[in-house]
Amino acid sequence: GRKKLEVKKHGDAVYCAAFSPDGRILATAGGNGDGGDTTCRLWESSTLALMTEYQGHTFPVYGVAFSPDGNWLATSSRDKTVRIRRLSDGDCRVLTGHTSDVHRCAFSPDSRWLATASQDATVRVWNVSAGTCVAELEGKGDPFYGVAFSPDGARLAAVGDDFMLRVWSTRGFRPLLQKKLARDAIYAVTFLHDGKRVAVGG
Repeated sequence: GRKKLEVKKHGDAVYCAAFSPDGRILATAGGNGDGGDTTCRLWESSTLALMTEYQGHTFPVYGVAFSPDGNWLATSSRDKTVRIRRLSDGDCRVLTGHTSDVHRCAFSPDSRWLATASQDATVRVWNVSAGTCVAELEGKGDPFYGVAFSPDGARLAAVGDDFMLRVWSTRGFRPLLQKKLARDAIYAVTFLHDGKRVAVGG
């Protein structure tokens, strides 16, 4: 429970952090209301030595995720875009379509899809290699804040401002579950390793 390492390089708040699948790299990003320091930084996790910096977002970055195969890094931002970078060469593709802040992003276990949760009241699913949107999922018109795939990739869960947990099948993206869990917004969701339960926070 003791602090192991600390580094202060970001010029503004840090909103998101993620470890690479092998645990060797830590990615962090953030910003402020007007933009600020929106740089995504990659650190060597054992020493917090800075490895590289990625620019591009013009407003704060709210979500960062590594693909399970370790080939891609995704960031989602208040600038309404999602950026996917190939880690081997830094090649970047910009995904557009959301009409408001994109809060969180999550890769499917096979790294084929990326799901994004947005203030525009949609969850979008993107084909990573093609950079195209393959599904647009809606609730009751309230913002979505968190999104997660089940460990087997068969289900996609999302939470947001309507106090609901929503789960879709990834085969055809048909709804499987809608359940009210709170009396206020839910900001985070993740599946447990058994795939049978989820944890949410708000």
